[in-house]
Amino acid sequence: MTSARVRNRTDTHRRVRDAGRPEPRFTGLQGHVSPTTRWVRDLIAHGYVGEVLSSSMICSLPGGGATFTSASAYTADAANGATMMTIPFAHALDMQAVALGELTRTTATIATLRTQAVNTDTGEAIAKTAPDQIAVTGRPPGGAVASMHFRGGALRTTPFVREIDGTRGSLRITGDVGLPMSAALTVEGAHDQDALSPLELPAGYDRFPQLAGTPAHNVAHLYAEVAETLWGRDCDAPGFDHAVELHRSIEAIAHRGTGG
Repeated sequence: MTSARVRNRTDTHRRVRDAGRPEPRFTGLQGHVSPTTRWVRDLIAHGYVGEVLSSSMICSLPGGGATFTSASAYTADAANGATMMTIPFAHALDMQAVALGELTRTTATIATLRTQAVNTDTGEAIAKTAPDQIAVTGRPPGGAVASMHFRGGALRTTPFVREIDGTRGSLRITGDVGLPMSAALTVEGAHDQDALSPLELPAGYDRFPQLAGTPAHNVAHLYAEVAETLWGRDCDAPGFDHAVELHRSIEAIAHRGTGG
């Protein structure tokens, strides 16, 4: 970073402090501001599917099942806090809320079906306490029924698919990997009795088309939103309070899902 940029950022922080406002804090929810997330939100808000009736999401992750590498073995222990629940599911729950609103009246089933796994680098058996099955249903604003099913150790099925049906049409969003916040997502849509067909992202949503299809794509949009906030402009960068509420939602779902 150049010295001029450092000075500009420091001056911005000083103006925020001198105005009596707390300095902003951010959380790394890149899917929250991804071009596709915003586009799907706007399609729904502008009535593409009519009144939303249902939303179904399935995420299949090769990891988190019967095998781990030495580098990922720490995610097998739920106590370490880096699990399918706290990372990909949390990101997806946030993306779901951007498009349809927060889930209420949730029910959940959470299970660890494989309690033993193998470190493929060493051949050693390791204990696994992190969940490998997460199934959640709830009611977003408007009364629709929404479901989310995350499956760890699923090697052969669709990495990510989400289908939204309404009184007038449908949307289908698919991803190339089971990490919705990082996946390259494609969108199909249809009205009335038409068959689903590909939809093209309108101009204006993607600020970094040169990064499309890479894990950096959505992160770049998040950093751009953070920069907008630091300059005092309106933006969608999720802050610390947002992260707190998301973690409260995850904890409530975990409590219900494990019989608490």
